[in-house]
Amino acid sequence: MIMRQWALAIALSLGIGMASAQAAPGEALGWLPEEAVASFRIDFKNLWRGPLMADSRRLIQKGGAAYALLQLQMSPRLDEIEEIGGGAWLDADGSPAFLVAITGSQPIDGFKAAFTYLGPSARPLPDGSLKMWESGGFMLAQPAEKEILFGTPAAVKAAGARKKGPPKSEGLLEGQFALRLNRNPMIDALAATVPEPFGPLAAAKSARLVMNASGPQIDVSLFLGYADGKDTEKALEAVKEAKKLAKPQFEQGRAQIRRELGPGAQSDIAQHFGMVMGLGWLNMMEKSVNSIEIQRQGTEISTSMKADIADLNGFGVGPLQVGIVAGMLLPAVQKVREAANRSSSMNNMKMLGLALYNYEASMGSLPPAVVTDKNGKPLYSWRVLILPYIEQDAVYRAWKLDEPWDSPNNRRLSDLVIKTFCEPTEPPTNKTHYRVFLGNGALFNTGLAGNRVGGGTRIAEIVDGTSNTIMIAQTRDSVPWAAPDEITYDPKKPLPALGLTGAGTFLATFADGSVRGLKTTIKPQTLHLLIQKADGQPLPDDFDK
Repeated sequence: MIMRQWALAIALSLGIGMASAQAAPGEALGWLPEEAVASFRIDFKNLWRGPLMADSRRLIQKGGAAYALLQLQMSPRLDEIEEIGGGAWLDADGSPAFLVAITGSQPIDGFKAAFTYLGPSARPLPDGSLKMWESGGFMLAQPAEKEILFGTPAAVKAAGARKKGPPKSEGLLEGQFALRLNRNPMIDALAATVPEPFGPLAAAKSARLVMNASGPQIDVSLFLGYADGKDTEKALEAVKEAKKLAKPQFEQGRAQIRRELGPGAQSDIAQHFGMVMGLGWLNMMEKSVNSIEIQRQGTEISTSMKADIADLNGFGVGPLQVGIVAGMLLPAVQKVREAANRSSSMNNMKMLGLALYNYEASMGSLPPAVVTDKNGKPLYSWRVLILPYIEQDAVYRAWKLDEPWDSPNNRRLSDLVIKTFCEPTEPPTNKTHYRVFLGNGALFNTGLAGNRVGGGTRIAEIVDGTSNTIMIAQTRDSVPWAAPDEITYDPKKPLPALGLTGAGTFLATFADGSVRGLKTTIKPQTLHLLIQKADGQPLPDDFDK
């Protein structure tokens, strides 16, 4: 999930203007706790604007209208991100925890940030001192105007409680990207699996990786720190042995590729091209390994490698750029398109919830889910009655309230496409996925036709609490918006499919007016509790996870 979210973050927007204010280098690291065993820092502004990502910037800028949409979805925007710092550790109970801090040059919209990193199901948490949102086992907080924190809930809450301290850079202020690992039980377990003669290298107490891309080259440096001089000497010997063993491995790889490319080869042109590319990379890697020089300073050894950015990127669009575009941009565009549609659908459902509230305030109760004649014959749905509250008063005035939805007069009206009832992911029609539950303790019932249809549930009668009761649900099947086709609720029978086809969540407007995304795998017994307005049963704390 984290990789997908950062892929989305990188692709969402692009700006090339200079930031109006800069955070002090390493400021984001001040949020990390003492127990962090892995920590990193990204000088995001300079990395993104540097030569390594130049081709990516140009490609994304050519996105046209889609690029403009991407920019609107994120806060902070890419050109406003100054620095990203983060860390990971194990909590006292052994569960993994992480925290990522982002500093920006401009004020951050916390709601947009929560939508970006947590998704449309993000819900605000009541907290007097800190803006917080939570969804899917992750949390986002905004401790300051230009800072946000993202991570596991306990980590974010603890960071907000202890406030930001002076950053412990530990060599992380060098380069545009720096990563540091400190010795811990997990690393010990991994080190124990390293075979000889490389075992002494794995005895390092700390490891630090620094990358910097400036001008035509990228520089990568690795630093390993050891407990004493004896361990340092053993590590140096292991490096020498590793270089000796690497040479035959390169030769073996080249020989294999040459055999595949030789007379009688069965490869097609795409495979042939890939093997030629692989041969070139082997030669580049061998050259880099042979040029490695090990430096020692006290109990720390280090090495650095340089590579031409042109070699990494090819002629403008090479292996690195193909990876960036195919692996990051295209999925991100799809992700943003889906997010935009979800946002539009959530807005529709919020407007419908507000219309129901206004109807209740005017009529004294919520409308019936299905309006019937005096003999109990269904005529039309609740959506007809709220037309005046969604700026469709002309349609309402033309509607004959004592006739069914498909009568000659009403049929021409029910065939109209009303945007608020439409699902944004589908072509506009007169059908809707926004429906309500009817009867047997649900929020809605039936009612007789008339100019003032009332007698339904009053908001004050929702004993279970408005934030715990579903008002409108997004269903798999769609129905004509005027048709009296709602979900007849029976607590003893299976519920219909909720959510759009292929979606892992469905949207629900709650009786407090909020719109939330719930997993389609939600337990049936929990969903029954959400549908009933006065069952008196408590909900599980994690019902929306």
